[in-house]
Amino acid sequence: MSGGRPSPALRRRANGCERSRLSSKQACTPRWGWPPLLPGLSDHPSQIERVVAAAREAGACGIWANLLYLRPGTREHFLTCLQCDWPELLPDYEDLYARGAYLPRAVVEPTRHLVSALAREHAIGDRRTIKPRPRSRDEQLSLL
Repeated sequence: MSGGRPSPALRRRANGCERSRLSSKQACTPRWGWPPLLPGLSDHPSQIERVVAAAREAGACGIWANLLYLRPGTREHFLTCLQCDWPELLPDYEDLYARGAYLPRAVVEPTRHLVSALAREHAIGDRRTIKPRPRSRDEQLSLL
């Protein structure tokens, strides 16, 4: 996110999805996701809504998001960069990631619920006129 707007990379991805959708005459593109959300930096509801709206404009059939996880090695590098660019957020990140690489469910779930609610609000869903048929079940052959 840049200034509350989707980043140029996300905008390029949305534009690519739109071109693909138009060239194949499909009503939607596959499920759409974006890089991990950064707590306190790119997880504000208005920022998320702008990305969901851009995904809808690009024809997304679904959307998902996850919050940043910091495995050893990446964690140290990320926190060093955070200290340089957003030192005021360092104590929050140290608290958030004190128990490990992944954020607690209580922190992640509200954002996932928000993304789901915004997907419904923006009518992101399968809009194809011809739905793919489920695979038929293979029949077990009798040996007798």
